[in-house]
Amino acid sequence: MPDLVPVVLLAVLLVIAVRCLIAGLHTGRRSTAPAVEPYRDPRPLVACHRPVCGHMSWPHDETDEGLRCTNCGLINTDAA
Repeated sequence: MPDLVPVVLLAVLLVIAVRCLIAGLHTGRRSTAPAVEPYRDPRPLVACHRPVCGHMSWPHDETDEGLRCTNCGLINTDAA
């Protein structure tokens, strides 16, 4: 009877190992949602050299006068 204890402990460890293996394989095969393409603003990102915008890059709309900042509304000409 004392020889049965190591066999039972080994069986319990084997069951735990198999359950962990099955759980790991099941997680790996789980289907994920397809990757969604992030929205990319088609307007050019230009550094706005106005103190209002803090010299950060903001989307700009193209106008006849130049690029108009969407944050402060001022026009950035090529020389500015």
